[in-house]
Amino acid sequence: MGPDPAVRSDHDGPGGPAGSVREFTVARYRDPLRALHERIERDWPFVAHSQRFLIEARKPG
Repeated sequence: MGPDPAVRSDHDGPGGPAGSVREFTVARYRDPLRALHERIERDWPFVAHSQRFLIEARKPG
């Protein structure tokens, strides 16, 4: 099975950041996301370890 063409795998550019889903809408993905959520809650825990930082800098003056 090859990569999903709906998922970006290149660097940031037109269409959004790498790993984003083109043309994502809640309505389009609601059913598969709900099914995945229910499967995770029922069958196994979802554990993620990540850190993200937002750093804002302004030039004085």
